[in-house]
Amino acid sequence: MLTAALSIFGAPTQAGADWAIKTMDFSAVTIGIAMKDEKTGWTATTNGATAVHIVKTEDGGNTWNRVANQNETLGLVMGIDQADTPFGVVTTGLDGSAYSTDGDSFFRSNVFPPDLASQSIKSYNHLGAKGGRSIMASPGGVCLSNDMGETYKCKDHVPFKYGKAGRYVAWPSPEVIYITAGSWPTESPSENVHYLSSRLRMVKRDAVKGVASVALEVGPFNKTGPVNGMYTAELWKSSDGGDTWENLISDTGNYYFNDIDCFDDKHCVAVAEGFGEDGSAMPGAHVFHTTDGNKFYMVHTEPTDGSSLMAVKMLSEDEFHVGGRLISPSALGLHSTDGGASFIKLGAGIRGEMITSMSFPTTNHGFATSISELQVCSLLEYKHYFGATPA
Repeated sequence: MLTAALSIFGAPTQAGADWAIKTMDFSAVTIGIAMKDEKTGWTATTNGATAVHIVKTEDGGNTWNRVANQNETLGLVMGIDQADTPFGVVTTGLDGSAYSTDGDSFFRSNVFPPDLASQSIKSYNHLGAKGGRSIMASPGGVCLSNDMGETYKCKDHVPFKYGKAGRYVAWPSPEVIYITAGSWPTESPSENVHYLSSRLRMVKRDAVKGVASVALEVGPFNKTGPVNGMYTAELWKSSDGGDTWENLISDTGNYYFNDIDCFDDKHCVAVAEGFGEDGSAMPGAHVFHTTDGNKFYMVHTEPTDGSSLMAVKMLSEDEFHVGGRLISPSALGLHSTDGGASFIKLGAGIRGEMITSMSFPTTNHGFATSISELQVCSLLEYKHYFGATPA
């Protein structure tokens, strides 16, 4: 586990657009944020010993309130997105997924298997029967919805080379789908530990008053026991709505993939990471970019071992953000406006946090969830600051 000795606060950055802490110690477990605009958005929260609660803001993240109605049996939310309809929202996570058409009443989605665990969900407005399409990653492939998350049809036949390891998805148009996959060395499997990445775990502990205690842990896993597996990375594409698949990247021994995001069918960015202490031959964090939808090039590497990139958000054909935790020098993410030809590091003034998801209602205003070295989740905000960026 990462040491908590490092200061969470750092020196202010120079004036300009940058990440800043919006709400420190927001929740024991918060992964995923979806902002409809600069004022209205959704995320989920729990103190670790109570059921997850979906919460909503209407003042740009200054205050959050529980939604009017939600299914309390959804487990833990690990992904959330806002559909391109006035108040459509979809969520996914451990033990189930949910949808809302009004932003206040959430209902369990009809998906088989019903207890599908996923951490990647994205929503789009193209040709959705009710105004939106949604897609989730599954271990064996993808689950697709054309009614804004109410029902899903799973296509679990991606021919992965290294076992069922689907992780993140993008669905830029009705026929074109991308999915990343990968694995990494881990300790012996346990029903009480769910790995979101090599360095991020969700841990269930003994139930108290009928509710299991849950927590996020960030940092290397405990290597006192047997270590299983190796690094594998795969990136696949379908051009016929998920019926057939073409492999674009296949790699062993170096890294695994996290998030992928696309601006359109041809312009996409994916992030990957590997760690030397686990046997990676290419330790560090990596950014892959494509301009034709077929050839992905590694356009950037953070070579310092321990660097991690988990989230990505494309804003145009050429502009995108990637987020995680970078080492030497410390930062929370990278910003490119020229298709990955150059990058600016962001969040250098914030210590001890790692971005886990991002949402950008506009190109100049973003929000993110993060986890600290103290194992507590916070909310971040990206915008232009005049003078010093607040920590």
